[in-house]
Amino acid sequence: MAIRGIVLVFLMLLMPSWALAQPSPLEAPIVKPERAQLSEESKALQETLTNIIDGEVRVRRDIAAIRRRLRFTQDRILQDELNAQLADRRAELQTLNSRLEELATGIPPEEINVPARPAFNLDEEIDQLLEPFVSMMKVATEEARQIERLRQLKRVTEEREELAQRAIAGIQSLLAQTEAQAARKRLRILLTNWEERLTAARDLKIATQRQLETRLKTGGRGSASGKAIGNFVSTRGRNLFIGVLVFIGVILVTRIIAYLGHRFLVRLHGPDHPRSFSRRLLRLVFNVGSVIIACVSMLLVFDYFNDWLMFGLFIIAFVAGIWYALKALPSILQQASLLLNLGAVQEGEVIIFKDVPYLVKKLDYYTTLVNPKLRGGSFTVPVTELQGYHSRPLARDEMWFPCDEGDVVILSDERWGRITFVSPERVVMKDDGGSDNVFTMDEFLSLSPRNMSQGYRTECQFGVDYKHQAIATSDIPKQMAKDVRVYIERRFGRDNVRNVAVEFIEAGDSSLIYEVEADMKAAAAWRWEEVRFELAKAAVDSCTKNGWNIPFPHLSIHKLN
Repeated sequence: MAIRGIVLVFLMLLMPSWALAQPSPLEAPIVKPERAQLSEESKALQETLTNIIDGEVRVRRDIAAIRRRLRFTQDRILQDELNAQLADRRAELQTLNSRLEELATGIPPEEINVPARPAFNLDEEIDQLLEPFVSMMKVATEEARQIERLRQLKRVTEEREELAQRAIAGIQSLLAQTEAQAARKRLRILLTNWEERLTAARDLKIATQRQLETRLKTGGRGSASGKAIGNFVSTRGRNLFIGVLVFIGVILVTRIIAYLGHRFLVRLHGPDHPRSFSRRLLRLVFNVGSVIIACVSMLLVFDYFNDWLMFGLFIIAFVAGIWYALKALPSILQQASLLLNLGAVQEGEVIIFKDVPYLVKKLDYYTTLVNPKLRGGSFTVPVTELQGYHSRPLARDEMWFPCDEGDVVILSDERWGRITFVSPERVVMKDDGGSDNVFTMDEFLSLSPRNMSQGYRTECQFGVDYKHQAIATSDIPKQMAKDVRVYIERRFGRDNVRNVAVEFIEAGDSSLIYEVEADMKAAAAWRWEEVRFELAKAAVDSCTKNGWNIPFPHLSIHKLN
């Protein structure tokens, strides 16, 4: 209910400034009448005035006659009928009086006899605060609504006039065809009634037209809304402006005091002094207190100008803020614990933020996260984004990222290349053909990058024929390792080879299987694929040199009896 009231209040505040000041789409351009037209209108006005006065005389005569009959009548039924007729005539007389006054002044009766303000039926206190805004809107739109009402009334009178003319024409036609005296007498009475209706419709039409022209000439377009806006700006708008100015001024003064206090503490303890719990608590209390003082100052401004409307509106906003705070209390408490460095994330520790480790450099309303391995790896995030995370102490040899720019990596999908760009959002890898492969950070880490620039091992499997079984675990591994090492060192340089080994793995179906391994240094990282190919060549050359047969798979066919 409170939220609905607040929304309605602000909509009402905004509507007069853009909607109510717009001219009515039904307004027709005012055409200045000619002298001849003015003369005709004057004649019609005089005729209408005479008709109204004559009608009043006639109605008063009827009232006097009914009263005389009532004075000498003893029949209760007839008295009731006469009383009803008397009430109708009095109502008709009142209508004629109102029409005469309206015709003479150009002001409708409802504006002269202003009714008492109706009481609000809603029980909520918030609706009582909406009443001034509703009244302000009614005042702002009064002129446009009256003009539209007169236009609608003019259309109704024109329809009544047309209807009476058709009725009179029909009665006259029927009267010309009727010969019976009783019927003709009744038709003449009916004709007289419709002629009176026609006269009343024309009189009302002329009066309505005059009022409409008066409104259009004197009221102007948007005058009421303009006055309402001007009144709002000069009173409540001024109070609101001063209140907001005081609020901002208090916030600025408190921020200056906080800045001077911070500089004093820096001079006292040094710029690198860690922020203790007491300093964090003092800052949090100071910030909350400054906002409360600013709000109270704004309320005092409204109270000074006796603007209870703005005061009440601010109270509504304050209550809505408290209601929201109660709904979000767990989140607020979690944020407060983070700001006090008592939560799951603490300053000076490491947090895994979006799958990447970051150092919590400064924990505040806007927390600074740092990763030294990334371009743009120092940025700030709102403390609200750290809810649900947890930090841990910084390790001695913390690995901030699997690779640096310039490193050669191999991905789990067998793609490989040199890393040329690393940021918190994306990673660019240039492959052997010169193409750039762009990965999002999540995609790159999901492919389990293997960094080859710190040294690496490459291997291949090789088989030797079973007829060399006698020397399979002794001479062959030693000799093949020597031959492969000489080949690899000659091909890639002795300084780039860390170690070469040949190990017997298993006895396969058709061969004795060995694994040939080469441990290379970082300088040969870009040539890792070439090393793998050359390793197989070196093993073949060693077998050829030493006369070891390389078998191939045999297919055996057994005949079943």
